[in-house]
Amino acid sequence: MSIELHCGDCLERMGGIPDESVDVVLTDPPYGLGFMGKAWDSSCIQNNVEVWKQCLRVLKRGGYLLSFGG
Repeated sequence: MSIELHCGDCLERMGGIPDESVDVVLTDPPYGLGFMGKAWDSSCIQNNVEVWKQCLRVLKRGGYLLSFGG
């Protein structure tokens, strides 16, 4: 069994991952609630359709996507 963690900008990192090659996508994106007025929580990445398309592209059939949200 091999485990690889990819850290960084999700769109940049997923662009280099082959189609249907990932068993699990685990993500905790900013919730977009403006938490404590922090700029990083207002990125609206959770609403970026391209992010979720890339998640589905890299996932194997029957793979799991676990995303936290608020």
